[in-house]
Amino acid sequence: MQYRRKLDLEIEELRPDLNTLRHACREIRSSTKFKQTLILILSIGNTLNNSTFRGNAQGFTLDSLLKLKETRTPRGGKECPTLLHYVAKVLLKKDPNLALFIDEMPNVEAAARVSVQTVLHNVQTLVSGMAAVNEELGMVRKSKTEGDRFVDVMEVRGLGL
Repeated sequence: MQYRRKLDLEIEELRPDLNTLRHACREIRSSTKFKQTLILILSIGNTLNNSTFRGNAQGFTLDSLLKLKETRTPRGGKECPTLLHYVAKVLLKKDPNLALFIDEMPNVEAAARVSVQTVLHNVQTLVSGMAAVNEELGMVRKSKTEGDRFVDVMEVRGLGL
């Protein structure tokens, strides 16, 4: 009964972070500028790796994007010291609006501040707690007497997460 009583409060505390993450994911998936930017990055990577086994790749991992700022260009000089600078330069040359892809994703910055590990832990805690409540309710249903509203009060329908 204690768990059921505090469940709604815990869900309301978790809801803003879940909504922020949900909105950011939708924005990332629907952003055409971001997709075009990723296509350009893949194209540059395939060009650089053309003569290796990594050439003609169909995609890349998100961790690879972090390597853009670590990869130094041999003849870039001060204008273009890293591969990230080169990508930005190509983006600006191809279509200056592509470099502003973040404008299509206003929730991404807020989502970056959300601790995904904490949210996952909290959701998992809610799920395991609900499993325990449902197990308990299963046992109570077997011995339910007429007029007993315990099961009706304790059941949770449509959490709306």
